[in-house]
Amino acid sequence: MKSGLKCVINACIFAVILNLVLPRLFTMNLTDEEKKPKGCPSKMSMKSQIMHMLYHHSRAPISTSLILVIFVSLSITLGYNFKILR
Repeated sequence: MKSGLKCVINACIFAVILNLVLPRLFTMNLTDEEKKPKGCPSKMSMKSQIMHMLYHHSRAPISTSLILVIFVSLSITLGYNFKILR
């Protein structure tokens, strides 16, 4: 297996693990407003927006993990193939 493919797979595994563990750790003491904001989440403080996003990740672990795997694998593959910084 090429080292580039190993790097992509390794990074995707870590992304999924972090996506499953971190939201559970950080969302133990959420306020009701951070769980389900009354208005637009963009009107919340940055901390509350991040906590709201982590809460969403904890409620939809499969779909958020799939999205992360797609983003991480594409980012690493594009980074290997198109060198922006040399």
